[in-house]
Amino acid sequence: MKAKMISKFILPIIGLVGSIVHASSPITPSENIGDYQTTEITKQLGIDQKLGDQVPGNIEFTDENGEKLLLSEFFGTKPIIMVPVFYECSSACNTVLDQLLRTAIRMKSKQFSVGEHYKIVTFSIKPTETVELAANKKTFFTKLYDDKDGLKDWKFLTGDWENIERLTKVLGFRFLYDAEEDNVQHPAGIMVLTPTGRINSYFYGVSFEPKIMKDRLIEAARGDIGVKAEEVLFGCIHIDPVTGKKSLNILKFVQVCFIFTVLGIIVSISVMSIKSRRNKDNTRAYHA
Repeated sequence: MKAKMISKFILPIIGLVGSIVHASSPITPSENIGDYQTTEITKQLGIDQKLGDQVPGNIEFTDENGEKLLLSEFFGTKPIIMVPVFYECSSACNTVLDQLLRTAIRMKSKQFSVGEHYKIVTFSIKPTETVELAANKKTFFTKLYDDKDGLKDWKFLTGDWENIERLTKVLGFRFLYDAEEDNVQHPAGIMVLTPTGRINSYFYGVSFEPKIMKDRLIEAARGDIGVKAEEVLFGCIHIDPVTGKKSLNILKFVQVCFIFTVLGIIVSISVMSIKSRRNKDNTRAYHA
Protein backbone atom coordinates (compact mmCIF):
# COMPACT_ATOMS: atom_id res chain seq x y z
CA MET A 1 0.00 0.00 0.00
CA LYS A 2 2.82 2.40 0.92
CA ALA A 3 4.67 1.71 -2.32
CA LYS A 4 1.53 2.33 -4.39
CA MET A 5 0.85 5.59 -2.62
CA ILE A 6 4.41 6.84 -3.16
CA SER A 7 4.26 5.84 -6.80
CA LYS A 8 0.93 7.57 -7.26
CA PHE A 9 1.75 10.91 -5.66
CA ILE A 10 5.52 11.32 -5.40
CA LEU A 11 7.09 9.88 -8.54
CA PRO A 12 5.24 12.16 -11.01
CA ILE A 13 6.39 15.20 -9.04
CA ILE A 14 9.99 13.94 -8.97
CA GLY A 15 9.81 13.55 -12.72
CA LEU A 16 8.49 17.08 -13.10
CA VAL A 17 11.21 18.50 -10.87
CA GLY A 18 13.84 16.59 -12.80
CA SER A 19 12.64 17.87 -16.15
CA ILE A 20 12.60 21.49 -14.98
CA VAL A 21 16.00 21.25 -13.32
CA HIS A 22 17.37 19.74 -16.51
CA ALA A 23 15.77 22.44 -18.66
CA SER A 24 16.96 25.30 -16.46
CA SER A 25 20.17 24.02 -14.89
CA PRO A 26 22.05 26.63 -12.86
CA ILE A 27 25.01 27.83 -14.88
CA THR A 28 28.61 27.78 -13.77
CA PRO A 29 31.40 30.15 -14.85
CA SER A 30 33.21 27.47 -16.88
CA GLU A 31 30.23 25.82 -18.56
CA ASN A 32 30.14 25.85 -22.35
CA ILE A 33 26.60 25.98 -23.70
CA GLY A 34 26.60 25.42 -27.42
CA ASP A 35 28.05 28.35 -29.32
CA TYR A 36 27.56 30.73 -26.42
CA GLN A 37 29.96 30.82 -23.50
CA THR A 38 28.54 31.35 -20.04
CA THR A 39 31.39 33.78 -19.45
CA GLU A 40 29.83 36.08 -22.05
CA ILE A 41 26.73 36.32 -19.87
CA THR A 42 28.68 36.99 -16.69
CA LYS A 43 30.60 39.78 -18.42
CA GLN A 44 27.33 41.62 -18.88
CA LEU A 45 25.27 40.58 -15.86
CA GLY A 46 26.64 40.34 -12.36
CA ILE A 47 27.55 42.09 -9.13
CA ASP A 48 31.14 43.19 -8.52
CA GLN A 49 31.97 43.79 -4.88
CA LYS A 50 33.50 47.24 -4.48
CA LEU A 51 33.93 47.25 -0.74
CA GLY A 52 34.97 50.59 0.69
CA ASP A 53 34.11 52.61 -2.42
CA GLN A 54 32.25 55.86 -1.90
CA VAL A 55 28.83 56.35 -3.47
CA PRO A 56 28.73 59.91 -4.90
CA GLY A 57 26.29 62.16 -3.12
CA ASN A 58 25.54 64.28 -6.19
CA ILE A 59 23.55 61.58 -8.02
CA GLU A 60 19.96 62.77 -8.45
CA PHE A 61 16.74 60.73 -8.28
CA THR A 62 13.05 61.43 -7.80
CA ASP A 63 11.25 59.97 -4.80
CA GLU A 64 7.75 58.48 -4.59
CA ASN A 65 6.32 61.94 -3.85
CA GLY A 66 7.74 63.43 -7.03
CA GLU A 67 10.46 65.37 -5.20
CA LYS A 68 13.95 65.48 -6.70
CA LEU A 69 16.75 64.75 -4.26
CA LEU A 70 20.44 63.94 -4.14
CA LEU A 71 21.81 60.73 -2.62
CA SER A 72 23.75 62.87 -0.16
CA GLU A 73 20.40 63.59 1.54
CA PHE A 74 20.37 59.97 2.72
CA PHE A 75 23.83 60.23 4.25
CA GLY A 76 24.03 61.01 7.95
CA THR A 77 24.08 58.84 11.05
CA LYS A 78 22.37 55.63 9.91
CA PRO A 79 23.50 52.81 7.59
CA ILE A 80 21.66 52.36 4.30
CA ILE A 81 20.45 49.31 2.37
CA MET A 82 20.57 49.95 -1.38
CA VAL A 83 18.07 47.94 -3.46
CA PRO A 84 18.38 48.01 -7.28
CA VAL A 85 15.17 46.67 -8.87
CA PHE A 86 12.52 47.75 -11.31
CA TYR A 87 8.94 48.05 -10.18
CA GLU A 88 7.22 46.29 -13.08
CA CYS A 89 9.48 43.22 -12.81
CA SER A 90 7.32 40.12 -12.34
CA SER A 91 9.93 37.75 -10.96
CA ALA A 92 13.19 38.42 -9.11
CA CYS A 93 12.53 42.03 -8.10
CA ASN A 94 9.27 41.13 -6.39
CA THR A 95 11.05 38.34 -4.55
CA VAL A 96 13.90 40.63 -3.48
CA LEU A 97 11.47 43.22 -2.10
CA ASP A 98 9.25 40.62 -0.47
CA GLN A 99 12.16 38.90 1.28
CA LEU A 100 13.70 42.21 2.35
CA LEU A 101 10.34 43.20 3.84
CA ARG A 102 10.16 39.90 5.72
CA THR A 103 13.68 40.47 7.04
CA ALA A 104 12.81 44.03 8.08
CA ILE A 105 9.69 42.84 9.91
CA ARG A 106 11.64 40.14 11.74
CA MET A 107 14.33 42.63 12.73
CA LYS A 108 11.62 45.05 13.91
CA SER A 109 10.28 42.32 16.20
CA LYS A 110 13.75 42.38 17.80
CA GLN A 111 13.61 46.16 18.28
CA PHE A 112 15.80 46.93 15.25
CA SER A 113 13.69 48.94 12.84
CA VAL A 114 13.70 51.00 9.67
CA GLY A 115 14.03 54.69 10.48
CA GLU A 116 15.33 54.25 13.99
CA HIS A 117 18.34 52.11 13.15
CA TYR A 118 18.79 52.12 9.36
CA LYS A 119 17.41 53.36 6.04
CA ILE A 120 16.42 51.58 2.85
CA VAL A 121 16.78 53.15 -0.60
CA THR A 122 15.02 51.24 -3.36
CA PHE A 123 15.73 52.62 -6.82
CA SER A 124 14.49 51.63 -10.26
CA ILE A 125 17.09 50.55 -12.81
CA LYS A 126 14.57 51.13 -15.62
CA PRO A 127 14.59 54.79 -16.75
CA THR A 128 11.05 54.70 -18.17
CA GLU A 129 9.40 53.84 -14.86
CA THR A 130 7.26 56.54 -13.29
CA VAL A 131 6.79 58.19 -9.93
CA GLU A 132 3.32 56.60 -9.80
CA LEU A 133 4.83 53.11 -9.92
CA ALA A 134 7.20 54.02 -7.10
CA ALA A 135 4.35 55.52 -5.07
CA ASN A 136 2.25 52.37 -5.47
CA LYS A 137 5.14 50.22 -4.22
CA LYS A 138 5.62 52.55 -1.26
CA THR A 139 1.92 52.38 -0.35
CA PHE A 140 1.93 48.60 -0.53
CA PHE A 141 5.01 48.18 1.65
CA THR A 142 3.86 50.81 4.15
CA LYS A 143 0.74 48.75 4.83
CA LEU A 144 2.68 45.51 5.22
CA TYR A 145 5.45 46.92 7.41
CA ASP A 146 2.79 48.59 9.58
CA ASP A 147 4.95 51.51 10.65
CA LYS A 148 4.27 54.73 8.75
CA ASP A 149 6.89 56.69 10.69
CA GLY A 150 9.56 54.08 9.99
CA LEU A 151 8.66 53.89 6.33
CA LYS A 152 9.59 57.56 5.90
CA ASP A 153 13.12 56.18 5.71
CA TRP A 154 12.29 53.50 3.13
CA LYS A 155 12.37 55.44 -0.13
CA PHE A 156 11.28 54.31 -3.60
CA LEU A 157 13.11 56.22 -6.31
CA THR A 158 13.06 56.64 -10.07
CA GLY A 159 15.62 58.37 -12.25
CA ASP A 160 16.98 59.01 -15.72
CA TRP A 161 19.46 56.74 -17.44
CA GLU A 162 22.50 58.90 -16.70
CA ASN A 163 21.98 58.79 -12.94
CA ILE A 164 20.93 55.13 -12.91
CA GLU A 165 24.10 54.24 -14.80
CA ARG A 166 26.30 56.28 -12.47
CA LEU A 167 24.87 54.66 -9.34
CA THR A 168 24.84 51.08 -10.61
CA LYS A 169 28.44 51.39 -11.83
CA VAL A 170 29.75 52.53 -8.48
CA LEU A 171 27.76 49.77 -6.76
CA GLY A 172 29.17 47.17 -9.18
CA PHE A 173 25.68 46.17 -10.34
CA ARG A 174 25.99 45.04 -13.97
CA PHE A 175 22.77 44.72 -15.94
CA LEU A 176 21.41 45.19 -19.46
CA TYR A 177 18.81 47.70 -20.56
CA ASP A 178 17.41 47.51 -24.09
CA ALA A 179 15.95 50.95 -24.82
CA GLU A 180 14.20 49.80 -28.01
CA GLU A 181 12.41 46.95 -26.26
CA ASP A 182 12.30 48.79 -22.91
CA ASN A 183 13.53 45.54 -21.41
CA VAL A 184 15.82 44.86 -18.45
CA GLN A 185 17.97 41.82 -17.68
CA HIS A 186 19.66 41.90 -14.31
CA PRO A 187 21.13 39.92 -11.42
CA ALA A 188 19.64 39.92 -7.93
CA GLY A 189 21.32 41.39 -4.89
CA ILE A 190 21.48 44.32 -2.48
CA MET A 191 24.20 46.41 -0.83
CA VAL A 192 24.75 47.87 2.64
CA LEU A 193 26.35 51.31 2.95
CA THR A 194 27.86 53.11 5.90
CA PRO A 195 26.10 56.29 7.05
CA THR A 196 28.51 58.35 4.91
CA GLY A 197 27.82 56.28 1.79
CA ARG A 198 30.77 53.87 1.62
CA ILE A 199 30.01 50.31 0.54
CA ASN A 200 30.13 48.02 3.56
CA SER A 201 28.87 44.68 2.20
CA TYR A 202 26.85 42.76 -0.39
CA PHE A 203 24.04 40.23 -0.30
CA TYR A 204 23.64 38.05 -3.38
CA GLY A 205 20.33 36.53 -4.45
CA VAL A 206 16.88 36.98 -2.89
CA SER A 207 17.31 35.71 0.67
CA PHE A 208 18.50 37.94 3.53
CA GLU A 209 18.95 36.24 6.89
CA PRO A 210 17.84 38.71 9.59
CA LYS A 211 20.71 38.06 12.00
CA ILE A 212 23.35 38.47 9.31
CA MET A 213 21.62 41.59 7.97
CA LYS A 214 21.47 43.11 11.45
CA ASP A 215 25.15 42.34 12.04
CA ARG A 216 26.10 44.00 8.74
CA LEU A 217 24.03 47.07 9.55
CA ILE A 218 25.57 47.40 13.01
CA GLU A 219 29.01 47.02 11.47
CA ALA A 220 28.21 49.63 8.82
CA ALA A 221 26.83 52.00 11.47
CA ARG A 222 30.32 52.05 13.02
CA GLY A 223 31.75 53.01 9.65
CA ASP A 224 33.50 49.65 9.22
CA ILE A 225 33.90 47.83 5.91
CA GLY A 226 32.86 44.19 5.83
CA VAL A 227 34.36 41.16 4.13
CA LYS A 228 33.51 39.90 0.68
CA ALA A 229 30.38 37.80 0.37
CA GLU A 230 30.49 34.47 -1.42
CA GLU A 231 29.81 35.25 -5.05
CA VAL A 232 26.81 33.38 -6.43
CA LEU A 233 25.72 33.48 -10.05
CA PHE A 234 22.04 33.65 -9.28
CA GLY A 235 20.03 32.52 -12.26
CA CYS A 236 19.49 29.87 -14.88
CA ILE A 237 19.96 29.56 -18.62
CA HIS A 238 16.99 30.78 -20.60
CA ILE A 239 16.80 30.31 -24.38
CA ASP A 240 14.66 32.89 -26.15
CA PRO A 241 12.42 30.94 -28.56
CA VAL A 242 12.52 33.81 -31.07
CA THR A 243 16.16 34.92 -31.05
CA GLY A 244 17.80 31.79 -29.71
CA LYS A 245 19.84 33.90 -27.31
CA LYS A 246 20.72 32.51 -23.90
CA SER A 247 20.49 34.65 -20.80
CA LEU A 248 20.06 34.46 -17.04
CA ASN A 249 16.49 33.81 -16.00
CA ILE A 250 15.96 34.16 -12.26
CA LEU A 251 12.29 33.21 -12.57
CA LYS A 252 13.31 29.66 -13.49
CA PHE A 253 15.32 29.41 -10.29
CA VAL A 254 12.36 30.60 -8.26
CA GLN A 255 10.12 28.07 -10.02
CA VAL A 256 12.48 25.21 -9.16
CA CYS A 257 12.52 26.30 -5.49
CA PHE A 258 8.72 26.42 -5.52
CA ILE A 259 8.44 22.91 -6.93
CA PHE A 260 10.81 21.51 -4.31
CA THR A 261 8.63 23.18 -1.67
CA VAL A 262 5.52 21.55 -3.16
CA LEU A 263 7.35 18.23 -3.22
CA GLY A 264 8.11 18.59 0.49
CA ILE A 265 4.46 19.32 1.26
CA ILE A 266 3.30 16.29 -0.73
CA VAL A 267 5.79 14.03 1.05
CA SER A 268 4.50 15.30 4.41
CA ILE A 269 0.88 14.71 3.41
CA SER A 270 1.71 11.22 2.16
CA VAL A 271 3.46 10.32 5.42
CA MET A 272 0.51 11.56 7.47
CA SER A 273 -1.90 9.65 5.23
CA ILE A 274 0.07 6.43 5.70
CA LYS A 275 0.12 6.91 9.47
CA SER A 276 -3.63 7.60 9.49
CA ARG A 277 -4.31 4.45 7.45
CA ARG A 278 -2.17 2.39 9.83
CA ASN A 279 -4.07 3.76 12.84
CA LYS A 280 -7.38 2.83 11.23
CA ASP A 281 -6.10 -0.67 10.44
CA ASN A 282 -4.90 -1.08 14.05
CA THR A 283 -8.27 0.12 15.34
CA ARG A 284 -10.15 -2.39 13.17
CA ALA A 285 -7.82 -5.17 14.28
CA TYR A 286 -8.37 -4.24 17.93
CA HIS A 287 -12.19 -4.33 17.63
CA ALA A 288 -12.04 -7.54 15.67
